[in-house]
Amino acid sequence: MKRFFIYTTLIATIALTSCASAPKHIVISPEVIIDVTKNFQGQSIQLRLIDKRPVNHIVQISKENQPATLISSQQILAEIIDEALRPQLISQGLTITSQAENKLDVIVDTALINVQQDLLKYQVKSVIVLIAKLSNAGQTLTKTFTTKGSSNGPLTADTAVLARDFNQQLAKLLKQVINNNEIKEFIR
Repeated sequence: MKRFFIYTTLIATIALTSCASAPKHIVISPEVIIDVTKNFQGQSIQLRLIDKRPVNHIVQISKENQPATLISSQQILAEIIDEALRPQLISQGLTITSQAENKLDVIVDTALINVQQDLLKYQVKSVIVLIAKLSNAGQTLTKTFTTKGSSNGPLTADTAVLARDFNQQLAKLLKQVINNNEIKEFIR
């Protein structure tokens, strides 16, 4: 009976320890779906995505008396945003070329999911800040787009749920950039 208890305890400890290890990467893949309205028919821009964040990780999990666990995406965040944004702009009638007079820089200022993990609960606060900077020979327009979120729950935060929520927030911001009336007027 004593051996059974020892083996059961050992197996349970191994199982719990293996479940507790954090993933090394988070999947970032925003689905930006907008109505095709050809807002920019005949217009062209130069498009650059710039990541100005001081660190590359997207998720920061903090536990009391332990160093924070940092999780990044497998692909560079600016590349992910470019791959989501570029086809949507083209579907709106824009031509993206390096010779265009209008320049659009989309700057990733902040992109962080901060998880405070306690023994039996967690709290999540996330923030994404994108800055759209348009310029041509004589004018400049700068617009800031921000989204924040928070949640909490029992036990441990699920990174798949964190990724899903982050992707939804990022897609929402990218739609705001594409559909912003001031940006549309500036490009026209």
